[in-house]
Amino acid sequence: MSLTPERVAVLIDAIGVNKIVDYAAVATITVVWADHMHTLPLEIKHMWTRRITFAKVLYFLTRYYLLVHSMLWVTYHANEDLTGKLCEFPFARNSVSSQVTLVLCEAISYIRVYAFSGRNKWLLAFLSVGFVAVNVVTFYYLQRFIKSVSFLDLPPDARLGCFPGKADGFALTVIESTLLLSLTIATLIMICIAIRRRRVMGGKNRLLQIFYQDGIFYFISISILAVMNIFIFLLAPGNGIQLLVVQPQVHFSALLATRMLLHLREWSAKQSVVMITTEVTLDAPNLHFRKSKLTTEAYALSDFTVYTQK
Repeated sequence: MSLTPERVAVLIDAIGVNKIVDYAAVATITVVWADHMHTLPLEIKHMWTRRITFAKVLYFLTRYYLLVHSMLWVTYHANEDLTGKLCEFPFARNSVSSQVTLVLCEAISYIRVYAFSGRNKWLLAFLSVGFVAVNVVTFYYLQRFIKSVSFLDLPPDARLGCFPGKADGFALTVIESTLLLSLTIATLIMICIAIRRRRVMGGKNRLLQIFYQDGIFYFISISILAVMNIFIFLLAPGNGIQLLVVQPQVHFSALLATRMLLHLREWSAKQSVVMITTEVTLDAPNLHFRKSKLTTEAYALSDFTVYTQK
């Protein structure tokens, strides 16, 4: 296959872009694996010995599927025999795997808000509809994005691997914008709940404060990455550079989501959260206080469940 000057220029540009994207992803994966080894003793202590809950299942799915996703990405980019159309299936597989990881993170965020609300059934219905709607939109545009990606058809003996030649930045922008909107709505709901419970938030309930503060930190961190991705999708040339911050966002979303759960488990081992609500009225004729209601709620927030005893 002869290489014209124009084709050589495209190839040189693709190699440079691919290396930048690879370096960003490899650095992110390295941080994730290092964090996994660092937090493994805490996980064994606080997660392995506790009873099975939905939050615990989400934790293990997200944490260990992320490692699987990392290996899928590494093996795809390390395979130098792939080129042209041979790259399409592994790239599509990795793209779907990235979205699955983000779906797990989104589920954790929604369940956190539901638990924070005290298991409000109306809020659960709203969050369930929103969760389905968000994922219908994101997976629809994901398949559009996958179909739009084309790879340079390089000589197999060159062993250069896969080089995306173009990609649909608009589809990626819609995906990121939808995820960002979903995260924003969930965070705003949590803020509204915190305002309504400001007395509890300002008290000695440290676990409840951590539950809220970790959620805000997660929102800010992931929002920054999402906005970066949106700007890159819209402004970067269609030569594969659009994928620069995709893997950092996927990996850090899962890392922070599981970190939040582990952090809550640490504090739940130190503090038992008990909220006692009393309603006291003054019986004027008899000039004494009458306790009309006593409700005790023990919030196991680290398990994302609420037990109520009246």
